[in-house]
Amino acid sequence: MKITLLLPRWRPELELRVITGTNDIRYLDFNRFLYCGVPTTQQIHSGHVLHAGRDKHITGLNTLCKEALSSGSVSSSTVVNYYVEIRRYILFCDENNSELFTKKSIVDYCEKIYQRVQRNEIKRTAYSSQTSKLRGVLSLLDIPSSWFDNIAVVSTSCTESYEAYSRSDLNKMLPLLRALFKQTSRQFLQSPDKHRLANSNKSTMTFTWQGKDHPVCGAINKMMSAATFLLAYYTYTNSSQLYHLIRPSQAVFSTKDQWYSMPVFKRRAFKVIHVDMGEHSFQIPKYSMEFFDRLLVVSRCIDSRDGALLLNSCRGKLYKPMSGRMLTEFVNTFFRIQFPVYDNRGRLLRPQISRFRETGSHLTAYFHGDVAAGVALNNTRRIRQRHYSTGNKDENQRMMQEAVSIRSEQARNRSTVTEARSSLGIKVLTLEEYNKRLMPALSASAHGSHCGEPFGEKSQKFTRKASQHQLSGGEKLACADLLQCFGCEHQVIVQSVDDIWCLLSFMACIEESLYLHLDNQHYKKNYEDVITFIDTTILPQISRRIRIKAERKLADTGRHPLWLEAESVILLASGK
Repeated sequence: MKITLLLPRWRPELELRVITGTNDIRYLDFNRFLYCGVPTTQQIHSGHVLHAGRDKHITGLNTLCKEALSSGSVSSSTVVNYYVEIRRYILFCDENNSELFTKKSIVDYCEKIYQRVQRNEIKRTAYSSQTSKLRGVLSLLDIPSSWFDNIAVVSTSCTESYEAYSRSDLNKMLPLLRALFKQTSRQFLQSPDKHRLANSNKSTMTFTWQGKDHPVCGAINKMMSAATFLLAYYTYTNSSQLYHLIRPSQAVFSTKDQWYSMPVFKRRAFKVIHVDMGEHSFQIPKYSMEFFDRLLVVSRCIDSRDGALLLNSCRGKLYKPMSGRMLTEFVNTFFRIQFPVYDNRGRLLRPQISRFRETGSHLTAYFHGDVAAGVALNNTRRIRQRHYSTGNKDENQRMMQEAVSIRSEQARNRSTVTEARSSLGIKVLTLEEYNKRLMPALSASAHGSHCGEPFGEKSQKFTRKASQHQLSGGEKLACADLLQCFGCEHQVIVQSVDDIWCLLSFMACIEESLYLHLDNQHYKKNYEDVITFIDTTILPQISRRIRIKAERKLADTGRHPLWLEAESVILLASGK
């Protein structure tokens, strides 16, 4: 290869500024490719470099990358990947004295990567990824794809899905993240400029956790990092979409619930999707909306303009978009050092957006079906099976070990599954525990309360009674004696607006049924105990905010559809 010694010269037009997939700013310096060994920018400025005489190729590649970015044919994160791979290829050519951009050098470079696969230094997926990136960058130079016909092709079956968090993992991380955001946001709103103008190594906030005070430096970034992870958990949204969420205006597209809708462009699918947060009757933590309302206040305090980003960070005393670098810094320098938590296998836990998304995918698919999981994640079935179908490894292994142990015990002693479980001392299977890990075994009743043991002893009595009237069809029925729920030890009241609205509707329906009774004494005999129990035991325990909303809903929309007519409750008292 011809090498000419020239005075080093750094050309600013060969430096490309791009935004990476983690929303960080990165400068791609193509000047480095002009010199042997791909030196750093600092080494070029120092003058201790050797010119390689490939200006035509490199300037042409730089121009093509700029044109591809401006036309939108490739994303900035793809250009970053191309830059990294072409750097490896040029370095290989320099080390082996090979001519750049020739079929032989390309085949030799791919062969070197393949040898690393055979030595188990890298995975097969890494080989496929590197050759694919090289093929992409060379396509910009109009190099024929046939040059890759003779390189090795490997299977990508070693691709690993993201691992979901277990219930215990979430119980360890989420309370910490919620407390951090709640405390830091309160302190931030008291004096925003004080925290923005402070040096990153100066403590301006205090975080109290488990009775101990922790000074917080760079507090705005830690506050917004915690908010980003919590939003990832509540919405199952991936990182690139979270970084570009526009702060929403209040949008009401349901007659009963209030929602916030945030549109964001999903480049790979080339479509706009909507990330939604709202009040609804699904069994998710009710404080998710409290968190989001507080996040909106913080976001408006940072940037009050219309159409501003929802998530921001603070760098150099200026507000800038949230990025992956900020999240990594939060995890590595704050979360893992000051608050180390471990999973059931003794591995250090850290919040990760992709794992929150996998957790959401698994739970949605289990409780609501594959179609609902597709809607929640906005991914095709193939993508969900490839990246979001593993579950939690610790729980998977425990389930498999228990299954093998039970089958082995059955084979040795010719016993039933129940006998094998008793012999092995397995009281609760991991699978049974897993099925109940997020949603309690509650059965919703028609009057708005829930039952903690719908198939218990009272269910057996109810089934026998139904069988006497030939109404059970031979099946075991859940207890449905609605009037007997009030005062039952298994009754559970969930503090949600919809449930309390239904309970108030039931109560109003009972009161309206007075005219259908023979007299006031007849009415009291049927329903006095129920009304008294609701008034004196249930309603005083309900959150004032929830009760006011439920009463307003009752006044605005009327009673629940099940309790519109007074006749609806008469049959309930027929057995008394």
